[in-house]
Amino acid sequence: MKKVIFFSIAILILLSSCYNYNYKNMAGTFQYKEPNAYHGDKVTLTLNKDKSFNYNYYQSMGGFEFDGKYSIKDNKIILHPKIEKPYLFFSSCDTCLQRKIIVYDQDKQILAFVNIEVFENNKTIYNTTTDTNGVASVPLIGDTLKVSFISFEEYIFALSNSMNIISVYMVESQYIRNAFDGFIYIINSKDSIIDNIDKDVHVRLVK
Repeated sequence: MKKVIFFSIAILILLSSCYNYNYKNMAGTFQYKEPNAYHGDKVTLTLNKDKSFNYNYYQSMGGFEFDGKYSIKDNKIILHPKIEKPYLFFSSCDTCLQRKIIVYDQDKQILAFVNIEVFENNKTIYNTTTDTNGVASVPLIGDTLKVSFISFEEYIFALSNSMNIISVYMVESQYIRNAFDGFIYIINSKDSIIDNIDKDVHVRLVK
């Protein structure tokens, strides 16, 4: 009977050790550097106690960075990047003879030379670009408008008669963020995590 009790206790200790990872003890900065490579990759993943994270990929020829929320399930850290979408504001103008389109990026800086395309029944009927002030004028025609710019998410929306002055806020391409949605790290210990795809070990940096 004692052997059964001791065995049961050992199993409980083992199980508890597998599920003690939480947002507090996993918070910190983990980094992976490609060894013995002059132009090696460097990935830095910062996990915060409030479930937010920052992912930074650096390579001598470029890189990228994004943030979002993460979750912990058993021994897995799962990334959920913040996915942004373009949006707009509009107002009516009874005296306007044309539509005025003003295009900004997500930081509310104007975007010049953005392509503006007007559709009617899925056919292009007018095409222009924004000027150096981020402004384009288009006729009061069409049922759909498309705003597109290199490295930004394409934005298509329906037009109405009251949409005379339109401010469009674009966001940079979400391709990378979408690709990392659901990305998994395996927790090796509170001081190291393992990339579930390439099996690279990320070690917690000493503060």
